[in-house]
Amino acid sequence: MSVSTTYPNLKNVPYHLITSSSELETALRSLEQSSILGLDCETTGLDPHIHTIRLIQLAVPSQPVILIDLPLIAPCDQSLLQQFLSSPAIKITHNGKFDWQFLAQAGLQPNAPFFDTQLAYRVLTAGLKTGLSLQTLVQKLLNIELDKTQQVSDWSKLLTSQQLQYAALDAAVLLELYPILVKKLERSQLLKIAQLEFHCMPAVAQMELNGMLLDLSRWQTLGIKLESDRDAALHQIRELRVVGNAQISLLPEMTDAINPNSPQQVLAALQAAGIPVNSTNQKELVPLAKQHPVIQALLDYRHLSKITATFADSLPKHIHPMTGRIHPTYYQLGARSGRFSCRNPPLQTIPRDAAARTCFVAAPGYQIVRADYSQIELRIVARLSGDARMQRAYRRGEDLHRLTAALVTGKRSLM
Repeated sequence: MSVSTTYPNLKNVPYHLITSSSELETALRSLEQSSILGLDCETTGLDPHIHTIRLIQLAVPSQPVILIDLPLIAPCDQSLLQQFLSSPAIKITHNGKFDWQFLAQAGLQPNAPFFDTQLAYRVLTAGLKTGLSLQTLVQKLLNIELDKTQQVSDWSKLLTSQQLQYAALDAAVLLELYPILVKKLERSQLLKIAQLEFHCMPAVAQMELNGMLLDLSRWQTLGIKLESDRDAALHQIRELRVVGNAQISLLPEMTDAINPNSPQQVLAALQAAGIPVNSTNQKELVPLAKQHPVIQALLDYRHLSKITATFADSLPKHIHPMTGRIHPTYYQLGARSGRFSCRNPPLQTIPRDAAARTCFVAAPGYQIVRADYSQIELRIVARLSGDARMQRAYRRGEDLHRLTAALVTGKRSLM
């Protein structure tokens, strides 16, 4: 599956700038026989709802990189590009989610198959803390220092030769990374896993574009209640007497001078109240909560403070001025465990209670669907292990937990 490329000098990659519809047709015809395609975009900014594509870079082996100055191509002629991006060639990208979103917004949505060098490298380095930028990959895999100075230049004005060379290199280098990453994935028996991630990429990109609709009025009402509950818990911390020693306040006399967010000050106050604690961490406080109401108040205050700071106060700030929706950033392999993660804002950690979840609503004519693949991890184990009893149980629709309990206790399953 190795591919031979012809960019011996990545410091000076040949390119052809396309500035008219007639040039575009000829250029695309010269690329259509290739089975792989390096694909990259340079945009006027980072927000696909506000900014636009300036350049589309297409690289195939043994040819100059095609740089398409998209604003100069008539909209009616861009259909040629759409057809080309729907071809069966493997589209090689780096952080392809970004390019896919901008292309989709421009009506040029590329079709599978994809090979994303960033996702491929994350699969190879799963669980390790490592950089995932194109610059990092090129340095580690090709031993080349990639100059990214032009990345933050102004792409809305007349393009310079430095910008064009930079753009050409960004696409050309993908062809150099591709065979190296394929070989590493094959050696690690991870190629199929990586391909699953590549298949998911467009769906994740569309999730970000769609965003979530927040009922702001309902959310603000919830925020007021959370703040009220937080303040009530704070009042308990400051006013309650410790059970069994009514003369000693948790925060005696200079109550307002003690910061309830300071572990050192709170610990000293608890110890002065006769509560046997050596730290204020969650693990030590939870067992004492029923015995000492002030401990429960402290735990409630911490929980509510975190919720109000993380969500109630900040979430409305993430509503996009153009769409009126929240567009978080999703990472397919964001957690060290390999699970999805979500940031800016972290919607996956929204409190589970209905009051919070029902603030996220569907647009008129749509519904929010909640779906869960029951016992997905156990089903994967059954497939990978080849355990006949597990597989038979799932084929019959049995509850594997009840079956396991029956086997362990020696009792007959009632299934």
